[in-house]
Amino acid sequence: MRHRGKLFSLYSFYSLPILFLLLAGCAKLERNFPERNYYILNIPKSNPTSAPVSKTVLEVRRFTISPNFTGREFVYRKGENSYEADFYNQFFRTPSLLITEETHRWLSESGLFKYVVDSTNSVRPDYILAGNINGLYGDYRTSGSPRAVVGIQFFLTDETSANSQIIFRNNYRREVVLRDNSPDTLVEGWNEALGQILTALEEDLNKFNLDHGE
Repeated sequence: MRHRGKLFSLYSFYSLPILFLLLAGCAKLERNFPERNYYILNIPKSNPTSAPVSKTVLEVRRFTISPNFTGREFVYRKGENSYEADFYNQFFRTPSLLITEETHRWLSESGLFKYVVDSTNSVRPDYILAGNINGLYGDYRTSGSPRAVVGIQFFLTDETSANSQIIFRNNYRREVVLRDNSPDTLVEGWNEALGQILTALEEDLNKFNLDHGE
């Protein structure tokens, strides 16, 4: 019985360091495991207009998005028909919501409308802006020349008459060359591309007599 006790004590003595090394190794593996990063879009308007030039109300409806880009994971284009999703770098919220909010804020600061509201507001709009996001990815097909790609199709509907009608539609697509392949740089490129699209949209809408239609 004494020998068994000694053997057990020796076994326990030599097992403890091994167990400690195993636990330390597991902890090290956990620390080295990649963490997920979350991003938002933020497009500052260079020259916001304080006083609206129109008395009309615009409703910006939540944009739809192609099923290819509906998830929060970043999407990379690697070949002509090859795409992959990045589990570790994602939008903080769904990209359709982020782009809708940035468009809403941009047009609120444009001065083209007296009020810019969303679909939850009870104010009856004079116009409704809808959009479909048909491109949102990093294009890495060409080595050494990565690009941030954003594509959106907009529709403006006149709601002032008995029968609403689409008075404006246009598809915008912008590609911004990136300095490297990092996710941070890709987000900067998306912000720049979206800013270019919203600038072009504002210029096109400004060609309308928004108080009385086209």
